[in-house]
Amino acid sequence: MDYAFRNTLTRFLLVYTVLALLAGTVWAQGSGELTGLVTDPQGAVVSGAEVKLTNPATGTVRTTITSGAGIYHFAALPVGNYTLEVAPKGFKSVRVQNVVVSVGATATNDVKLEL
Repeated sequence: MDYAFRNTLTRFLLVYTVLALLAGTVWAQGSGELTGLVTDPQGAVVSGAEVKLTNPATGTVRTTITSGAGIYHFAALPVGNYTLEVAPKGFKSVRVQNVVVSVGATATNDVKLEL
């Protein structure tokens, strides 16, 4: 019986240690979000515009389309600095560098387009 108890306790401690290490790794990496509003020169919202987000450190690129209300949203982003690009037809492309995403925070970066 002593052997069975020791074997069960060893397994429990092994599983606990592995889960603790995994939880620490996930916590250390963290993530954040980025959102914003895309408008034209008169302040009207621009829907259906492609928004591209690039992480220069990793080369990772994500894209999304603005909603009917002109809002874009990127969820679960790794923490870091990003470059945001918006270039809908009929407007000059806009490039915003050094957009900072922090752990557990939602960064907001509105974009005003020019003709």
